[in-house]
Amino acid sequence: MVGSDHRPILATIDNKIPKGRRQFRFDKRWLGQDGFTEALESGWTQKRNDGEAKIVDMISGCRHAISRWRHDNKPYGKEKIAELQKLLRKSKTTIFGRKRSF
Repeated sequence: MVGSDHRPILATIDNKIPKGRRQFRFDKRWLGQDGFTEALESGWTQKRNDGEAKIVDMISGCRHAISRWRHDNKPYGKEKIAELQKLLRKSKTTIFGRKRSF
């Protein structure tokens, strides 16, 4: 009798995709926003468990502080975009209205 070299595989299939940590990307537009500098400084000077400040931990602290700041402030959220679009439409109406009156 010849034995099989195949081995059974037990697989659990789930519809949910596990969420991993998203990649952090710095946006230079944040530099002029209220509270950004404070968030950056708090992340950089955050106390560590072992009391030793390592550059990797300091950068990680900045990333977390900026992410929290961004989540709390949403500097370019849907509301802000809608507000700016409304202002743009109003400006266009004013400009084109003046041209027609000449």
